[in-house]
Amino acid sequence: MNRILIITITVSVMVLSFCGCKEKLPPASSEKAALLEIQMTCSSCRKVCSVKECKRINQVLFNCPHCNRVINISKARQK
Repeated sequence: MNRILIITITVSVMVLSFCGCKEKLPPASSEKAALLEIQMTCSSCRKVCSVKECKRINQVLFNCPHCNRVINISKARQK
């Protein structure tokens, strides 16, 4: 009885893992692409990095890729 249950669960997980959305996502908007290219200076290490290089915390806060300090993109000095 246990073997049949384990086999049934295994097969159902395998079948369900192949189900999913096959549609491709639409291309990113030009506004969002321009936002990712903004160059800013970290206040701690003084290195210049773009938004796309940084690790995102939320919509405004990012971590610097060099020193890992939190950068507020709305207050950061932009180059």
